[in-house]
Formats: sequence, structure tokens, C-alpha cells
Amino acid sequence: MLGIFQNILSVKKVDIYKEIQDKINEIRSRMEIVDNLFSNLSNHDLIDACVYEKMALTARYNYLLKQARQLEQNMNTEEKPA
Repeated sequence: MLGIFQNILSVKKVDIYKEIQDKINEIRSRMEIVDNLFSNLSNHDLIDACVYEKMALTARYNYLLKQARQLEQNMNTEEKPA
């Protein structure tokens, strides 16, 4: 019975990991868009907005990377037999 619950938790963690990976990819795309926009702007207010957007995206990106690494380590630890 315990094995069934462990399998369910494992599947749930894999789903969460895939969701985090999707979010990371989305943020990478948004960062590329902001970079391209920044390169083509001349208005100082819009340049400032791009800088702040890039900083916010970078913070979110770093957070998600840490979450993915932590979840990956957790899944790898559970896979190893005691």
C-alpha cells in the first residue's frame, strides 16, 4: 500500500517539475522579447520599464531554477534504495 502512495507522489512531483520547466521556458521567451524591445527603444521611460521588467523576470527565473533543482534532488533522493 505504501508503494502505491509513493508512486502517486512521484508522478505528482514529475508533473510539478514539468510545470516548472514550462514556466522557465516561458520566462526565457519573455526575457528575449524584453531584450529585443530594449535594443530598439529610444524613450527613456520605456527603457526604464524594460530594465525593471528584465530584473523581475530574472528574479522569477532564478527562483524557478532553485525550485526545479530542489525538486530534482528530492526526486533523486527518493529513487535511491535505502
